[in-house]
Amino acid sequence: MNPTHEPDHNPAQSRAFGENFLADLFTDTGRFRAWVASAIGTAAQPVNVADESGYVVTESGLRAIGDAGRERDADIARQDAVDEAPGTAAQVLRDAALYLERHGWIKGAYYDSTSGSFTPPACLVGAIGMVCYGGPVDAPAQHFDDPGFLDFEEAVLHLDRYLLVEDGSESYEFNDARGRTLAQVTDVLRKAAARPAEELIDAIRVIDARNAEMATLAELLNPCGIWGESAGSGAGDGGDVE
Repeated sequence: MNPTHEPDHNPAQSRAFGENFLADLFTDTGRFRAWVASAIGTAAQPVNVADESGYVVTESGLRAIGDAGRERDADIARQDAVDEAPGTAAQVLRDAALYLERHGWIKGAYYDSTSGSFTPPACLVGAIGMVCYGGPVDAPAQHFDDPGFLDFEEAVLHLDRYLLVEDGSESYEFNDARGRTLAQVTDVLRKAAARPAEELIDAIRVIDARNAEMATLAELLNPCGIWGESAGSGAGDGGDVE
């Protein structure tokens, strides 16, 4: 026997943490539950940390702070989504501006058919088509069966709303206007991407209401009824005076 070892005079009796302790816990359900309850009862509780201001930061307080931070980040993400064109339109319009800057811009046609390139210079609408369809296609506005058609339609619709409000025009007219420049086209694409659809729709309603008022006023200013007849007869009578 090694003289440094203490003799065990009762090897059959398990110690608190002897070799049979875990085996007894696993085979004796009641003992296992009692040991767990004892361990829980003597476990250290969360420590409340007081800062210099005297406030006590608890574990539940830290969780609340974390939850508030996540909610704030989610609110910011939702707000960013609201403050721009809907759906995929914002990204499509920005990508179209980038395409024109990289590959060139033209007037009078969707694409430059003489370039011999799969990424040819394009007009404003043609660039949107390149982004949505992945390549030049005939009549992008009528490519109904392509998976990118809905994205194309959404982007062009939003752009036309923006141009109607800000320029009184629409995509094709704006692109082909005399004196138009690439910088103006890409600027419009990016500004349209940053405008919420609801804001543009409200502005169009105001424009429509104003146009209706002007039409009503113009109709009221036109001679009609007895006033129109008097004006006509007066002109005729005046011609007979010697």
